Amino acid sequence: MKKILTKEEVLNLFYKYRNASFFLDIQEHLMTAESVVLLLVNKVDTLPAENDGEEDITLESPVVRWKQLIGHRSPEEAKLQDP
Repeated sequence: MKKILTKEEVLNLFYKYRNASFFLDIQEHLMTAESVVLLLVNKVDTLPAENDGEEDITLESPVVRWKQLIGHRSPEEAKLQDP
């Protein structure tokens, strides 16, 4: 879904960066251009073990998995990563 975000939505998404020098630029962009917002969640944090005596499987954060999927933020570093 594409949408233009409200000031409140931008603040909710980028709250920890609200005092950063770049925050106003991000806010202006997200409030004037359409954005695609992704909600990354796990339905559960762990999967039960398939066999007795085995430990449950702990799932990675969906944000960590997404970052691994899209690759490094630096183009130079991304080129060095295995596909």
